[in-house]
Amino acid sequence: MDLPINSEESVKQMQAQLLHSIRSDLDLIIAPNLTSPEARTAALLASEMLSFLAVGLHGIDATLVDLKQRLEFLAQKAEALADECGASPQELVATPVVASELTLDAEFSRGKVRLSSAMARLFSVRENLSDKKFIERLSALTRDAVRLEQQEQLDIQRLVGAEMSDQNSPLAFVEVELTAERLGAFIDTRLAHLQPGHLERLERIPGGYSKDTWRFSLSGGIDGQHDLILRRDLPFGPGENCVLEEFELLTHLANAGLQVPRPLWCEPDQSYVGRPFLVFPQYSGAAVFGDWTATVEVKQAVCFDIARLMAKLHSLDPGDLNLPQAEATRSPVETVRSYVRLWRDKWLRRRSHPSLVLMTAFDWLERNAPSDLQRVSFIHGDINFRNTLVDQGRLSALLDWEFWHLGDPMEDLSYFRLVAEPYVEWNSIMQVYREAGGIDYDPKRAAFYEVWRSVRNGTTTTTAWYGFLNGQYPASKAAYQGVSLYRLFLRDVAAKLEAVQL
Repeated sequence: MDLPINSEESVKQMQAQLLHSIRSDLDLIIAPNLTSPEARTAALLASEMLSFLAVGLHGIDATLVDLKQRLEFLAQKAEALADECGASPQELVATPVVASELTLDAEFSRGKVRLSSAMARLFSVRENLSDKKFIERLSALTRDAVRLEQQEQLDIQRLVGAEMSDQNSPLAFVEVELTAERLGAFIDTRLAHLQPGHLERLERIPGGYSKDTWRFSLSGGIDGQHDLILRRDLPFGPGENCVLEEFELLTHLANAGLQVPRPLWCEPDQSYVGRPFLVFPQYSGAAVFGDWTATVEVKQAVCFDIARLMAKLHSLDPGDLNLPQAEATRSPVETVRSYVRLWRDKWLRRRSHPSLVLMTAFDWLERNAPSDLQRVSFIHGDINFRNTLVDQGRLSALLDWEFWHLGDPMEDLSYFRLVAEPYVEWNSIMQVYREAGGIDYDPKRAAFYEVWRSVRNGTTTTTAWYGFLNGQYPASKAAYQGVSLYRLFLRDVAAKLEAVQL
């Protein structure tokens, strides 16, 4: 596949989009919640500076076309006038390298420096001039030079003003706002037979890179559940999957006794809240973010709970669930290779720039898929503490199943070891896992998935960046994935490749 090489203009447009997204969050989310006058003033100044930078990256150059022509004409006229009056060349003090911090247009920059030099020559001899007509010509030239720069500044002011006055969130054009009225209409239309009562509360749960999650409460409830969770697709998610794909799986796993959220409702009709969604009970507990400050006993209990859940998940027969994704028609090794190819193809479609690291990693993964895998299992694909609910020191649910697939249990084990081992000794976790029916840990196969996890995550982040740049989901969290997290995973993949035979 031939990749288009980004022009300077396209790169500047990307950066302008990023700055606009940041400014939107600053103006619409951060600033309204600041309490001190100093913080509000700092936010206002930052917003204006972001607007200047955005204009400088994408907007101002188009206004320079006419100005450059006038600049060239005035520079020639000033140089000719300086030569006519015999003015000596002048060395300007601290001559700027560029004419403006807002543009890298070399022609415009050189023209400004050239005109400034010629005008300096004229100003140096002005006091000695006696020819009235010559002085009038110099005065007219000076006036034209002032008006040219005045026009430049007026153009900048106009562009910055337009940027600052745009107080619409970029998401407003692609994301349907979930309001109480919208959700109430869904409840009245689709859930009336369940006697759910009326909507009492609705609030968004912040975060989430792949799905959009909301809490709401019903006076009557669904199946006795009053506090509920609505999980809907984003306009464009980094995994490019749909919540509807999780419904049957989660129902099956919940019926099998696994600690997973049991969906109460599956809604494919996008007309209600803009995207398909699932409704779940609100389970008790909280996820673990950052450093885990619980006691050693709690950390051990939760890790052991996750080990038992993984063992039960990996022991299930995929054939028991009639899902398209669960059709085990390939050999186990070919199933793994096929999944690698699926993500490689996604990367090729969605990347905004080439990567020798990911190209090499995908090639290595396809050639080195574990050949001794005996059977495939249900795989969660993203087992970490952020995707768990911990209640009173025990696991209450494993969340976020958008990366589920058929594959090698070692993928989940390798992923969980990364996050669990800093807190609990790995051999003790594996002992619990094996006692619950899990397989033995294979360091060689686990090493394969150490490479894989960051390759997969690197692909999701560059996919999120693709969605941001193409306006499908212009949220700052999508940009953060593509700008910051992508490079984090790229560094990790490169480090992992150092340890393998390429």
